[in-house]
Amino acid sequence: MAHDRLTTADAAKIAGVATSTIKRWADQGLLRFTRTAGGHRRYARGVLEKMLSAEDSVVVAPWVSDWIECLEQAQRYEIDGRLLGARSRLGSWASVVDELTEVVGELDHRWKSGEMTGLEQRSIRESLKRGLNRVADGLPVALTGPRCLLACAEGEESDLGISLAELALRERGWQPVWLGCGAPLAEVIRVLRESEIEMVCVTASSMLGSPTELRSFAEQFEQACSDNGSKLILTGLGSWPLKPDYGTRLTSWDAIEEKVTGQEFKR
Repeated sequence: MAHDRLTTADAAKIAGVATSTIKRWADQGLLRFTRTAGGHRRYARGVLEKMLSAEDSVVVAPWVSDWIECLEQAQRYEIDGRLLGARSRLGSWASVVDELTEVVGELDHRWKSGEMTGLEQRSIRESLKRGLNRVADGLPVALTGPRCLLACAEGEESDLGISLAELALRERGWQPVWLGCGAPLAEVIRVLRESEIEMVCVTASSMLGSPTELRSFAEQFEQACSDNGSKLILTGLGSWPLKPDYGTRLTSWDAIEEKVTGQEFKR
């Protein structure tokens, strides 16, 4: 049936990973797929679910473990060097962010499964965030570029997602405007009304809320951004609506240009 043939974005949503991860699994032969007449990949829902449910079916890639080991050691020069090396290897900070999103997903998985304590997980996430902020501070800011408001979903306790978003956005000429964690919707609306904000980026981790809660939260942001004429992107590994009524669910930063210039922001 048609609804059993998943797009890459649909498969990523079900698996709780970035779209780049689904593509990597497919390229490695771990996940079978077919192609449409237009050349787009399609994945059978049953095949994906069987893969996800099978014991040890998804082997963590060595580079994910290498990242985590580096972050565990928390040596500044090693973390910064690895970040810069990833940028050279992958060609853009957007691709680096997509790769690191998979690393963050594995950290969350290890915490949820008991392989890692909450303290260990938070410490590693903090090491990554500090490294990202150091790199971002070294990037030029386009003073005449469009402004993007960066905020966390209500209840989010970490602004790591914002640090990831900022890195990808700065490289593409956006001026980041931080609201961070804990900013109530009323504060976001106030900033939207008082500043020239072209886009709002809201992040949520995989540890935050249920799909119902995040949908309700997203709808409030959708209304605020629609009223202000600002674009909206929902990012992170949280259970955001895959196809919000206004704005877009961004599952890969490599697709940011297509998303912000396309039709996704129109009702």
